[in-house]
Amino acid sequence: MMAFRPDERKRRPGRGWFVLLFGLAWLLPLAADIRAQEQPDLPVVRIWVFASRDCGDCRAVRPEALKELAGRLGCRIEARHFDLEETANYALLTKLEARYGDADHDPPVLFIGREVIGGEKEVTERLEKIILKYRDSGGCPWPEEVSLPKPGGENRPPPDGRGDEASAPTAAGGGAPARPAPVYLAFFHQYGCRECRRVFHLLRYLEKRHPALVVREFDLSRNENKEISEAIGRRFNLPEERRLLTATLFIGSDCLQGRE
Repeated sequence: MMAFRPDERKRRPGRGWFVLLFGLAWLLPLAADIRAQEQPDLPVVRIWVFASRDCGDCRAVRPEALKELAGRLGCRIEARHFDLEETANYALLTKLEARYGDADHDPPVLFIGREVIGGEKEVTERLEKIILKYRDSGGCPWPEEVSLPKPGGENRPPPDGRGDEASAPTAAGGGAPARPAPVYLAFFHQYGCRECRRVFHLLRYLEKRHPALVVREFDLSRNENKEISEAIGRRFNLPEERRLLTATLFIGSDCLQGRE
């Protein structure tokens, strides 16, 4: 029989270590399963966020901020972010606003359950309260899955699903569609104007849908553009106090300002 030297025996692990390691490997997953069963699933609040990449008022709805908020409120927040620089996303926003009966919010615009909030001030004041409301009711589905009451006299799209898109005019006697005459629009804005942000997205959307639309933008921080705004305002017989307002559009014989 081969004999081990004393120093070799000291280096060999005892059998008890193998039994202990095997037991731990078996018990740890079991303990994790027991803890998972003791903790019920957290309610899930699902949100659609509409904002632009350069939105300075959107810090509260960025992924990292929503993750921190979910941990603090004891729920899960699942958010889908839609970039308003893409016209398809702006079109989706307007459809959702029409469906919810709540429109013209400043970015960021959030849809949570049956709630719509928008703009930095409203998001700061109401986001946490709304999430707590749906957390306590067990969570909420995505906006397209929310059941909403239908308003009376709702406009329905025609059977071909084209909605309110106008058909292209055709040339006399048939043939290729006639090219529409250009429609000129002047937009007066200024840096820091919150209402202007929504108008910018609207104009990008309209330019995509209506190629005949020609948009000219005028920054009112420049003196020459202030003079142009004054001249057009006099032509439209606008009162002096309305001639240099930001978020002003002139198109044809119409003037629209602010949320008009």
